Amino acid sequence: MSKPAIPSSALQTYTGKERNMYMAGLLGQNMIYNIISVFNSYYLADVLRVPAWAIAAILVTAQVWDAFNDPMMGTVADRTKTKYGKMRPYLMVMPVIIGVMTVLCFTLPSYDPAKGNTWVIWLAGVFYIFWGMTYTAGDIPIWGISSLMSEDATARQKLQAAGRLASYIGTAAVVLGFQPMAFAVKAMLVNAEAKARGLADFDYNVVAETAKKTLGSSISDIAANAGWTSGDFVNISIELERKAFLYMAIALTVVAVVTFQLVGIFCRERISPEPSRNSIAQNFKMMFTNKPYRQILLSGILGGTRNITMLVAMSMVTFYFASKDPKMIILYLVALGGGLFGGMGVVTAFTPKLTEKFTKKDLYNLSNLLEFLPNVIIFILFILFPSKLTDWYLMIPFALLFAIKGICLGLFSTLQTIMIGDCVDYEDYHNKRRPDAVFFSGQTFMVKIGSGLSMAIYYGLRALIGYSGENVRLFQQYVDGGDMTAREVMGTLVDKGDNIFTIAKRFFEAGVSHPSGEALRDTVLTGDQVFMFMALLFFCVSVIPAIGNLLGVIPTWRYALDNEQHQTILKELQERRRTEGGLSEE
Repeated sequence: MSKPAIPSSALQTYTGKERNMYMAGLLGQNMIYNIISVFNSYYLADVLRVPAWAIAAILVTAQVWDAFNDPMMGTVADRTKTKYGKMRPYLMVMPVIIGVMTVLCFTLPSYDPAKGNTWVIWLAGVFYIFWGMTYTAGDIPIWGISSLMSEDATARQKLQAAGRLASYIGTAAVVLGFQPMAFAVKAMLVNAEAKARGLADFDYNVVAETAKKTLGSSISDIAANAGWTSGDFVNISIELERKAFLYMAIALTVVAVVTFQLVGIFCRERISPEPSRNSIAQNFKMMFTNKPYRQILLSGILGGTRNITMLVAMSMVTFYFASKDPKMIILYLVALGGGLFGGMGVVTAFTPKLTEKFTKKDLYNLSNLLEFLPNVIIFILFILFPSKLTDWYLMIPFALLFAIKGICLGLFSTLQTIMIGDCVDYEDYHNKRRPDAVFFSGQTFMVKIGSGLSMAIYYGLRALIGYSGENVRLFQQYVDGGDMTAREVMGTLVDKGDNIFTIAKRFFEAGVSHPSGEALRDTVLTGDQVFMFMALLFFCVSVIPAIGNLLGVIPTWRYALDNEQHQTILKELQERRRTEGGLSEE
């Protein structure tokens, strides 16, 4: 005969203020994560011009190290016991350290093989790896503390869903704002430099707009007519763009650190388990002997390529849709990113309610399978209309597809967090140990390994098609104000009867280092190269995550912890804490 459930009013749980502080902390933490996403998805390759092969090597090395670093940090946190709890001490200290490492990543000079400064590549790798280590020491505790702030499973799920919602807001703030604001700051810096040189009438925004409307002229051409030397202007523009990104990184990181810090200051742990005495090896074994947790971990790893959408979409918007125009970047980010983040936010708020009507397993698997469809359709639209996706009659379905992707991503991410918390209960019930930090380190690991794998694939493909090194500089010069936008270049090829298949065939037959076809300008790339660069971005935003969608459902198709079984476990744990201890007396 099962024991009656303890009334929810008798269960210890967080206050409204603590919930708000937790949400603020996750907003700041995700701002920092996405600031670094700009660093590894755009800044390294397109601002510092680090070769694609080197970026891939940095990311793969960092993720291999994280495979060991995350469970190590989880082990350390689970062994911690202080008067503040086991997670709060790290949340009091780490946000500032993470913030310092975040800014350091943006202090590197541009890579220039002519100067022999290969040390930039090495230092970029060192900074990124150390950033990952410090971020782990804050990320694991901020998710781990969510399972210690309440005995009530329903309240815990609401807290985790609220945290996810706040994390999407932090993500959206950086994804939608960082690059447009950095480009705007660059324009201000260029204008200030022009005035210092006596060119009082020079206006970078006006020059850029003129260049886009004037066939045969680039920004550097018009700048030269205004009194700059062409080479001098190009070098100054590159350097000031680097500084603009640094200034924006500093400003956003300060805001992120302040909000991240609030969790450690204001949130309290209600559940106070005995510190773990497990070794790292024992924790690795525990992670894989806990069947439901093992299934989630494998699902996250196999489906990790879905993370590439957030990492590559910014470049797609910047180069294909907006041609680096700050105003147009904001417009298209709102049109596409608004649907993506809106979908994520709406479904996250309703996820706890959905779990009352449907099993978590079914919702989790459904989120993967449903996302497969919009991913495939996005690439089909690109194949059919490669130069017309900014036309209103195609932008509407395109934005709708991104909104559907957002719904699926939001449901998946929120359920993953909730189900990891359930797995902690499962381990506590069966083996009387509560590995909050170790198990939530798996969530950190899955995100990092997925992002690392995605970026390794992305930069590997960039190297394969020659979008690296000098070609990046040429493409940037082209987009900054060449004869046509990338879409118009693609349109001229389509008008001649070409399509993605004929262009790809001609491109690879010629060899990526030997441009084929008629050059649009002697100093820029060929139309085939521009087309292939854009095709790469759309392929990575759609086809690669679609593969992850299918692989991700394999481990969880027969998930081992259903809703009813978890409710039985919770009743037993609540009764055990009252008879054996395990509640905080703070």
